[in-house]
Amino acid sequence: MKTTRHAEIRSQQRGISAAMTQTIMDYGQPVKKWGGAWEYRLTKKDIEGPIAELKEQIQLLEKSAGRAVVLSRDGVVITVYPLR
Repeated sequence: MKTTRHAEIRSQQRGISAAMTQTIMDYGQPVKKWGGAWEYRLTKKDIEGPIAELKEQIQLLEKSAGRAVVLSRDGVVITVYPLR
């Protein structure tokens, strides 16, 4: 992501990391501004869906730990089993 020197300074002053900036652009709502610019706003409501999906993924990872899947050469699942 390209940023201006102004944005780098403001990010540092305001404690907004490059990762946070990317997250705002990924999940926020775009609002058209003057001069052809866009503003991305990330509200509490905007993050409800992604957080629920991530929590579900975490639960699935926890349930899946300690298990294995065996595939054939062509990628077909042959069997699944718990690890000992």
